[in-house]
This record gives sequence, C-alpha cells and structure tokens, in this order.
Amino acid sequence: MVGWEFPPFTSGGLGVHCRYLTEALAQHGVDVTFFMPPTNCAIDAPWMKCVKVSSVSSMTLGEFLKFNSYSMASALKYTVSGGKIAFSMVLDKAYGKEFFEAVNTYNTAAAAAVVEEHAKEPFNVIHCHDWITTSAGLLAKRATNLPLVITMHSSEFDRSACLNPTPWILELEKMGVRNADAIIAVSGIMREQLAAELGLDKRKTHVVYNATPLMLPPAPKRETRFWWKHVVLCHGRLSIQKGADYFLRAVRKVASHRPDALFVVSGTGAFLPALVELATALGVEDRVMFLGNVPQEKLSTLYNCCDVFVLPSVREPFGITALEAMHFGKPVVISKTAGACEMGDGMFPVDFWDVDKLAHTVTMLLDDEQLRAKAGEAARRTAAGQKWFDRGGDTKAVYEQVLRENGENAIPSSIEVSS
Repeated sequence: MVGWEFPPFTSGGLGVHCRYLTEALAQHGVDVTFFMPPTNCAIDAPWMKCVKVSSVSSMTLGEFLKFNSYSMASALKYTVSGGKIAFSMVLDKAYGKEFFEAVNTYNTAAAAAVVEEHAKEPFNVIHCHDWITTSAGLLAKRATNLPLVITMHSSEFDRSACLNPTPWILELEKMGVRNADAIIAVSGIMREQLAAELGLDKRKTHVVYNATPLMLPPAPKRETRFWWKHVVLCHGRLSIQKGADYFLRAVRKVASHRPDALFVVSGTGAFLPALVELATALGVEDRVMFLGNVPQEKLSTLYNCCDVFVLPSVREPFGITALEAMHFGKPVVISKTAGACEMGDGMFPVDFWDVDKLAHTVTMLLDDEQLRAKAGEAARRTAAGQKWFDRGGDTKAVYEQVLRENGENAIPSSIEVSS
C-alpha cells in the first residue's frame, strides 16, 4: 500500500483512513507493507511493515504534508460584499510547481521502493489512495505485473467544488481509473460521479464506506454554564467544497428564532478569513464562534457538546465528520451530495444551496427535544454499525477478486525498473 500520510502526520482524512484500514486488514490476515514519505519520528503501527521511502530523504514528511491534495484552496481568493462571497482564481498559485515536483519525486521513488521490496518478498496486490499516489501505483504495476487497486476518496471536481479543476490532475485520475484493476469508491454517489465525469467502468468498481473512528473516546456530558442553551456545530476542513458559507446564511435565519443557540464553526483552511468576514456582513458575528484547529484529542468534547451537527458540503464523496458526530448520538443535517447519506438513519438530507430548508431543519431539531433525541439515537445506532473490521473484510474481498481475475501466481521471475 502506498500512502502520502499516516498519523500523527496528517493533512486530511486520507491518513486516518490508511491507519484504520491497514489495522483492519491485518486483523483479517492480510500482510501489509506500507510505503510513505520519510520522517524521523516512529510510526506506531505494529500490525504492518512501514517503509519510509529513502530516495526522498532530503525532504521531511512535514515538508510533504504542506503539499496536500487540497492545495487548490490556496489558489482561490475570496472577497465579501453585501453578504455574498465572490471567488477568483490565481492560476499561477494553483497547486504550484513545487507541489507537482514533490508529488512526482515521491511517486517515482515510491514505485522503485515497491519493486525493490517485491523482489525480496513478493507482493500480491498494489493498493494506492487518490490521485496523489496513483503514479506510483501505475509505475509499480507496469514493473511487476501485479494487479492495482486504487481507493478514490475524492476527485478533483470534489476538491475544487467544480470551480476550475486542474486539468493535469483530472487526466491523472482518468488514467488511474482506466488502468487500475479495481477501483474502490467511498460511496455509491461517488461511484456514479466517477463514471459520469472520469469515464469509470462501474463493473470494476466496489463501494467500501468509511467507518466509525476508533480513537474517539466518550467525553463527559456537557453542563450548560453559559448563556446559550443549544449548540449547532459545523466542523471540518474550511474550503469552498465544504459549504460553510451556506451554514452561516442559515445561522442568520435560525438565530432570530432561537436567541438561546450558539453556532460553532471549527476547523482550518484557506476559506476561514472569508467566513469570518461573511459572518460580520450577515450580522451574526456575535452568534458564531470560530474555533480554528481542534486537536484530535479534543474532538470528543467538541462533538459531545453540540446538539445538532451540520455538513452542508457542495461536493462530498463521503463526509467522515458526519459519521463522527453520529458516533456521539448527534442528529446530522447533511447535504444530499454526501455519500454518508447512504449509510442509515439519524440524518436529515437537504440541498446544500437551499438555505431556507437548511435553517428550517435545524430549527425543527432545536425546537423538538423528543425528535432530536430520537434522531440522535438512530444516528448512534447507524454509526455503531460502521466498523473498520468489516471494511477490512470488504477490502480483502476486493483483493481476492482481482487476484482471481489476474491469476494469483502471476509474479514475474525477474524485475527491472526503467529509468
């Protein structure tokens, strides 16, 4: 498996996904070797072999993580006027030359490392995540003749919210879905979008959802000690994709009806300054609390203190934060674009752009304690049924299918890596 990040070094949910998935695969008897950029810190993953790609040792993992698959956010500039946000694209900063150089350097070195390790002890399957490691997978597949599985957590259309997606990345994604032996999509919604936008053959696509994080322990029950009676939370990476601006517009409508409610926006991202400015323009700056980054160890307290969770994403292949909130028994008002909608009960899907419906649904939940409790319990049951152990079994089944289709023993006797 080739990754770009792994806890505690993460810039998004991809690294967390790799951590839980590799452990679950090990529980199913799958022997995983994980390739990642170099770091001087130890990776606490005794269930697998971790290979730090030495050919890029001149760069630290921290330097790699400043280049992440959501760097497009730095290219979008926002201006606020009259309660509206206008967007402009600074094309010379879209990802940038250094970012692509870092991706190419790592992918080339990672592919060579895969081939080197394969020569010592043969692998059966290569597994990559998103476009950011696709080149490594394609190069290693060509050199070893091993089947390639790619998990698509998002597409460039998702990350850019369909605003000026980078053509180079789109072409790489298309190349990946064409040449991989199997594609894992994190939701049915994403599978349909990949088919429509990238030409994905749905016959070789498998849907494997994310699961409830295991590292979110229960937090003490909230005690209300402030002026607010209820808390409405919008948490996640603050980019145009996540639709937090629609949340703020809904706040203006809900706040007039519920003066006892506090609205919390947590997370970081390039969109944060514009959101703060928008809250002021909408006249709700005294009702919204911007928390910024929330450390992993504080997430339990954050989710536990809210009454309603809102995820109004413009594009959302899954929506792991919704599942985290459901883990704590919180009803979730969620965009219909989110793949998490497919999992079960406890969610109230709305169109992200329908601010009136969004505000009405939040208000309804705040006003009706019985409905809120019932929906929260349904959400908790749904989250409890999403286990990483099961996702490991689902992924192992994908491996077994591609091995049957490609011939399990199709391993070349000699391997060379072209320059």
